[in-house]
Amino acid sequence: FALACSSTAFALSLLEERRELNTTYGTKAFSVLLFQDVAVIPLLASVPLVAALYAGGENAVAFDWRSLMWAALAIIFVIIFAKYIVDFVFRIVAVSGSREAFTAAALFTVAGTALVVDMAGLSMALGAFMAGVVLSESSFRHQIESDIEPFREVFLGMFFIGVGMQVDLGIVRDNLALIFGCAAWLIILKMLILYALGRLFRSASSTSLKTAAILSQGGEFGFVVFSLATEGNLLTPQMATILTAIVTLSMIATPLII
Repeated sequence: FALACSSTAFALSLLEERRELNTTYGTKAFSVLLFQDVAVIPLLASVPLVAALYAGGENAVAFDWRSLMWAALAIIFVIIFAKYIVDFVFRIVAVSGSREAFTAAALFTVAGTALVVDMAGLSMALGAFMAGVVLSESSFRHQIESDIEPFREVFLGMFFIGVGMQVDLGIVRDNLALIFGCAAWLIILKMLILYALGRLFRSASSTSLKTAAILSQGGEFGFVVFSLATEGNLLTPQMATILTAIVTLSMIATPLII
């Protein structure tokens, strides 16, 4: 599932640079990316649950219903917060006329949601992602987007720096052939599946090919899943490093494929 996700940040950046976001294939690619972003919610939520079951071994129960209940309550709280409280809070902040206060409120919403979800036993990454969904539903979303725009590239850069710092170059060097081979297979397999789906749903051959090309790489959510899975002892650090290198290589190859 982690390898199936394409990179929203990377693909959208390429589409915007080429001014092809509003083309037929750009619209189709964006639709797939948007759906993948939503699908990441249950994926991130499932990793700690699977890790708990895996840690229990043969004696593990089917589910820890108490943990599941707290996780469900946390998600319900976030949904209610998004629907009834966010706009009210931002309306009060907007009255102050302070742009800094508006930005601080947006960042506080992200941090607060991440902490609530983390306290419920799910990952902070899931909480941060849900906070983004919450803010996108606000009637002040355009103002919020404008205010946090300067932070976006900085935080994205910090995220990729953090990913890079976790990579053991010795492991990459020792498994170079495996990484290159798997990256090639990942790209080819994703392109074949995407092209076939495009043709199945009656897209033109050129549109299907371009959509397959722009979505052929692994995504940044893969890095998050690999990290969470390593923390939960679902992946060894060596395996996580190899998978991270495979996704990174597929990203590097995407502009060349386009």
